[in-house]
Amino acid sequence: GRAFSAKGLAKRAHSCFNNSAVIAKKIFDADYLISSLEELGRIALAAGETAQAKRLLKEAFAMNEGLLTSRRPGSPRDDADAVYERRKDTLVDLMISTYLDDPNVAVSEKEMAEFLAHLHRRRDAKGLASALGKIGTYFRVRGEHARAARFFESVSTVFERAGMAVVAAEVAEILGDLYRDRGLPRKAFNRYWRGATLLEDTTGDHEAELRRTLKDRMDALKPALSAAQRAGDDAVLAGPGNSPR
Repeated sequence: GRAFSAKGLAKRAHSCFNNSAVIAKKIFDADYLISSLEELGRIALAAGETAQAKRLLKEAFAMNEGLLTSRRPGSPRDDADAVYERRKDTLVDLMISTYLDDPNVAVSEKEMAEFLAHLHRRRDAKGLASALGKIGTYFRVRGEHARAARFFESVSTVFERAGMAVVAAEVAEILGDLYRDRGLPRKAFNRYWRGATLLEDTTGDHEAELRRTLKDRMDALKPALSAAQRAGDDAVLAGPGNSPR
């Protein structure tokens, strides 16, 4: 299947991976089943079959998560765990790509927010950072600032309601940077302030560093805030048609 994929023969590759998945199910080989589902998801994504790609990749991700959590508590990590962790990183990347490729923006953004919440509940810091980075890069490269603002505002609400203060504060930093770079200092300041407020009762080096970062960015915005106040409103600085909403 991979040989056919490398040659661009998608139909033959699909047939091979599909047969591989069927055989893997019959012999209860989870590794080959996950790999086959991942490859089928790639083919569906490349063909623009977003719904099918989502279904396949979600199934592969869930199975891989099951293998990662099947160890006995406290047992040492082994080589298999490293394989599953690497595969998970790949699947996170593919799933976010699939969500971003979905033309149904409202559904896609809701799914991405729920997936990010899932990664945080699993305390998967690496997966979460990878997903947020990919989403941010996607919006930045395409210049979709308004969509980025809507998405991260939605994500912030999800994390705050779930009591995930640290991630909500990290998203507040992303939003603050977004508004700052678009010439909206008041919105940026409010977002940084919200993030710092969420971290008031937290402990830990990462949280303390994030608090300092947010406060430094608030201080750096004070001259721009004064200028905006003299101008009357942030909208004056943003210019016509530049509102992030």
